[in-house]
Amino acid sequence: MISIFDNWVGREDAFVDGEVAGLRAVIVLQDDGFLPDYVISPYRYYVRQSGGSRIKTGRPLFADLLPLPELWEIVMYYDRAEIWDDGMKKAEIEYAEPTELHCVKNVRWFLPDGTAYKMDYYDCFGQLYYEELLDLSGGVDVRTYYTEGKTVLVCQPKRNLWTLMDEGRVIRVFNSQYSLLAYFIRDFFPDEKFFLTDDASIAKELNSEGIPCRFIGRFEVIFPKNPCGADAYILTHTDQVEQLEHLVVSLPQIHFHVAAITRMSDKLMNLDRYPNVSLYPGISERKRKELLRRCTWYLDINHYQEICDAVYEAYRHNLLIVGFESTLHNRAYVLPQCVFSAAEVDRMEAFLGETFVNKEMIAELAAQQGRLPLKEIFQEDGGGGYGCL
Repeated sequence: MISIFDNWVGREDAFVDGEVAGLRAVIVLQDDGFLPDYVISPYRYYVRQSGGSRIKTGRPLFADLLPLPELWEIVMYYDRAEIWDDGMKKAEIEYAEPTELHCVKNVRWFLPDGTAYKMDYYDCFGQLYYEELLDLSGGVDVRTYYTEGKTVLVCQPKRNLWTLMDEGRVIRVFNSQYSLLAYFIRDFFPDEKFFLTDDASIAKELNSEGIPCRFIGRFEVIFPKNPCGADAYILTHTDQVEQLEHLVVSLPQIHFHVAAITRMSDKLMNLDRYPNVSLYPGISERKRKELLRRCTWYLDINHYQEICDAVYEAYRHNLLIVGFESTLHNRAYVLPQCVFSAAEVDRMEAFLGETFVNKEMIAELAAQQGRLPLKEIFQEDGGGGYGCL
């Protein structure tokens, strides 16, 4: 079965790397260029198809590397960047998550009077994915998707028209987003007999297009199995990690994976001398996901800012979260018996050692953690049911 959603915002609450009961693919209609690899959109499909057999790879575009006319200046701030020329602000750059990396999500361009007239959207590969021409009120007149500078798909939202193109030639015109979606489904999933959605309008429109689509109230949340192994994961933005070296020395049977999305200081890099420590400065998203699948514990012991919703990611991947009172970033996802005083690090050490030996104990604790209140993002259907798969 294949699920179809209007947007992906918050959907990570019910999906971990695309895993949900009985589903083999996920389609999303609103695509900002940063959807996970396991999520498909009609627009990305045709953009890639028009690019030939070459699959785009790369990283998001660092804001300071955005191509600009000569002598134009990019001024970077922590939460955004601006483009200036001869004392006039030309554009604002919104950063993609995580914003600490200062990579481009979109660029809003201004006329001399300060009116926004265009938005450029860059994708997770650092490529211009689509642009929007705006009317005076900020509404979208035309949205154009590109691959390697060539127009692939043109949308006119006010007329609800979608035009599929190839090398400047019009291939097909669709009178609605759902007509395009139905065409994409027949193109990409020609043998699929059954689709699911939690959006009643999607189900209605697709059925009218001859695509069998069932509306359900919500999808079941599935937690992966905790590996009950010997690996602990820490994601930090600084080298202030409470009692880390003490734990490393005291628990040689546990392998500590310490990651940062930026460079690491010498204080952390020096931990490389311990055989049970692996360091990941400038960790990639792929490696971060790999550690979430691999590790048994997430140690929430870093001070200051939390990055990449690390605690919540660990919770959804069913790592047992253990932390100090003084370092916890999101207590809602941590069992009380997994929280310790930094002054009593020996108690945490003993707890980690016990759960390392007792696999049944860690499995039961992970199950209890999974029963902690989860943010509900799907609503009950009209009959009060949940449409379990």
